[in-house]
Amino acid sequence: MPPHFFQLWLLPWAVLTVSLFNTVLLLWLGLTIFLNAQNRSWGTYLAGSGFLVGGAFFLAHSAALDFSLEALIDGSPGWWMFLALPLIALPFGWLILVLWSCGFWDEGDSILKRRARWPLLLATALFLNLGALCFYAAPRADYLPFGELHFGNDATFLGMRALLMIYPPFLVLCTATALWALGNPAPSGRMMTEAARRRARPWLRASSLVQLLVSLGVACGLFFLGYLSFESALYNLYGTFSSLVDWVDLAIESAIALAVMLLGKAVVSFEIFTGKILPRRGFWRQWRAIVALAAVYAGLISLSLGFEMRPIYPILLTTALMSAFLAIFSFRAYADRERAVTNLAPFVASQHLTQGLLSGRTEALQRALDEPFRALCEDVLNAQRAVLIARGAHSSLAGAPRTYPPDLLFEPQWSQIVAGSKPLSRDVIALDDGCDMDYLVPLGEAENPLGALLLGPRRDGGLYTLEEIDIARAAGEHLLDSQAGATLAARLVEVQRQKLVEVQVLDRHARRALHDDILPLLHSALLSLSAPDGAGAATANLTAAHKAISDLLREAPPSSSPLSRRDLWTALKHEIEVEGAGNFDAVSFEIAPDAAQFTGQMPPLLADTLFFAAREAVRNAAKYGRGGDKSRPLSLEVCARCDDDFQLEICDDGAGLGAPSTSDAAGSGSGLALHGTLLAIAGGHLTLENGAQGGTRVVLALPLSVSQKES
Repeated sequence: MPPHFFQLWLLPWAVLTVSLFNTVLLLWLGLTIFLNAQNRSWGTYLAGSGFLVGGAFFLAHSAALDFSLEALIDGSPGWWMFLALPLIALPFGWLILVLWSCGFWDEGDSILKRRARWPLLLATALFLNLGALCFYAAPRADYLPFGELHFGNDATFLGMRALLMIYPPFLVLCTATALWALGNPAPSGRMMTEAARRRARPWLRASSLVQLLVSLGVACGLFFLGYLSFESALYNLYGTFSSLVDWVDLAIESAIALAVMLLGKAVVSFEIFTGKILPRRGFWRQWRAIVALAAVYAGLISLSLGFEMRPIYPILLTTALMSAFLAIFSFRAYADRERAVTNLAPFVASQHLTQGLLSGRTEALQRALDEPFRALCEDVLNAQRAVLIARGAHSSLAGAPRTYPPDLLFEPQWSQIVAGSKPLSRDVIALDDGCDMDYLVPLGEAENPLGALLLGPRRDGGLYTLEEIDIARAAGEHLLDSQAGATLAARLVEVQRQKLVEVQVLDRHARRALHDDILPLLHSALLSLSAPDGAGAATANLTAAHKAISDLLREAPPSSSPLSRRDLWTALKHEIEVEGAGNFDAVSFEIAPDAAQFTGQMPPLLADTLFFAAREAVRNAAKYGRGGDKSRPLSLEVCARCDDDFQLEICDDGAGLGAPSTSDAAGSGSGLALHGTLLAIAGGHLTLENGAQGGTRVVLALPLSVSQKES
């Protein structure tokens, strides 16, 4: 193959191919940032505009390859501005963008602010000077700056030489400062932003390093040309080094293409310029497809132009290429749809909750939701570990926190993290390294939180995508609502069954007592009265019958409410200090006036529900608080207040949850669970937990609006 083949055909083809390749990538990245930006800050506009300006520059560069330098400048001096201004604006814009991404303009002091301030001021001064020189040295009429110095072109001649000498240090200063800033970013106030910066930083560094190497090479070349231009015309220099200029142009274009692909990786994988806290799944696949499309498209178009084909053939090639890529995109979209349907199947399939509901066993309901949670964590999120924790009204209904994998040891600090979080939005919250979890996904609304999903790292080490987090949030809320609703229904069924059993037992017991005990006594009394000396025996039988009837009436459920003669707090004090005298060594009440007013306006049925729930909590504290040690001191504290809602706290300083008990009747936990169910029907909730200073803490909460409802 002759040597001139590379110079006359292959080299121009390569230069045009790389130029078109850069054009497609830069325009796609710019439009992608603009169309997908979440928070359109000035940094987002700068990033999108920078990519679009870069794409416009390579559009002009591709068009300029069809002309010689002399024909381009002589024929249309406007090309000078179109090519010169982007060359000056892009390095400066890259510096500003990197400083924004690294937190230079965030509040607070940092090393980045202190040390990057002066390079930024110097770069700004050079940028303004170069912009002025572009207008000062622009070709005007017949006075071009590329020939010999003569009267009429002295301004443009000297301006061009000044540009050649000032632009190299400006270029190196911008790229070097940007590279240093990426190694010394300011700490971010948002942990998700910090995580995105940390993961994107290697790609940004690599892109900046490539740009710095290009800048150094360009600076050396421009210094050399600037030095020679004072002794010879630029036209003559271009003719001398024309072949070398083409190779240098190809090398610079290729290096810029590499820098753009590295930068594109950071943009599509971590979305650092769109303002989104997490990337989206499809962006990386789209980026790979665009890179392949740009390479094939640029190569075919350049090939057709190199062979000087008739215009119809490039059009046909482009049409076939677009059709092929549209078919591939459609295939990928259909495959993604099938994958989504497969991942959705465990959540829409029947969980057989009716069996657990009718049986009244909440354990069966818990097991019914294990498979959807496993599918969510393993198949959809690909998470190493995860925890689903309910809060608020759902905490007493959704059961124990659900973990993945099932044998994962639950850490108490996870509950504290969820309880202490006050999400103001539905944004994902990044967690500290010490809690063994990476992210907290709030579930529910800010004013009505359902709980949270804690996620550990992914198995592949990547970031969770925005689509995955949305699916996780929807699935987590669905699981909590399903669990709470099913548990509520099962407990109501259990309450109804208990009531039916109690009524049947009492009815049969009353019948048996009347038939077997009381009627024989009355019959004996009647027989004794007919005997001459049977008055004493008759009196004894009547007395025994009276006692049996009294016992039967005492065992029957009360016909009136405990609050029919007392208010709630007086009845609760009577229950603790009189009925349960000796159960506690010390009892303290702290009832806020607004809480007393709230309970005074409460409907009677709701007041009974609250009283019986509080009484059950007090009885449990008395029964299990000493933890099997009868000599252990035990105190009780009852507090009520009205803040955002009404809260009644019953706290003891006993052994706490999980302590051993020697009580004859082991607690099943169903008592408080049933009372919590009744409170949930009224819109409240019951929370049972270990106290901060030990012991057990029971919180009965009701919304303030219930006092305005009619019973």
